[in-house]
Amino acid sequence: MSNYNVETFTISETNQLFFVSDLHFFHKKIIEFTGRPTTLENLNNWIIQQCNSVIPNKHSTVLHLGDMFFGCTNEQAVEILSQLNGDWWFILGNHDNPSKLETVINTVNKIKGTNHRCLGWYHKLLVKQEPKVKGEKWYKKLLILCHFPIEDWDSKHYGSAMIHGHVHGGSSDHDGRGLSKIPNRFDVGIDNSHTFTPFSFEDVKRILRKTRDV
Repeated sequence: MSNYNVETFTISETNQLFFVSDLHFFHKKIIEFTGRPTTLENLNNWIIQQCNSVIPNKHSTVLHLGDMFFGCTNEQAVEILSQLNGDWWFILGNHDNPSKLETVINTVNKIKGTNHRCLGWYHKLLVKQEPKVKGEKWYKKLLILCHFPIEDWDSKHYGSAMIHGHVHGGSSDHDGRGLSKIPNRFDVGIDNSHTFTPFSFEDVKRILRKTRDV
């Protein structure tokens, strides 16, 4: 399931790329752990609304970096995934059940005609973006995708970026504040977003530039 080869993703006007992690649908204690501005009764609907507010349509691709569902049935997970905009590509997290997630993905793809995928525990993605100004170079960035933050990752010294989740934006409850400050590493968890929404690729580029010129 995990792919150690490099997959290429080309961004276009009709194929946008978004990142998010640790949605924790159905998790009864996640609000207590993270301070999300919602109620337990409305948690699932709130997460769906937050995601769909920035993911425009079915032509968008969303990379989810682990921990999607928490203690729910396959039918409940299918109902949730069916309401989310875009094609979702999943990196497995410590709360994900691989076989269950595959079953849910296959069911929704059959019903909705989507292209949801499970990428496994680790994935390498080369993102390419055509220049907006004629004559400029294509933007290229190698992303190392894993739910858990890695200290020293593939091609780190050549400018690759480590995209992860797991630490919920540095909450002390999840020990995120113990992470060392390393350039080109970023937590795309929904709890690390000031607006509690997924990050666009432009967001990620801008954040990475704060620590190293890319």
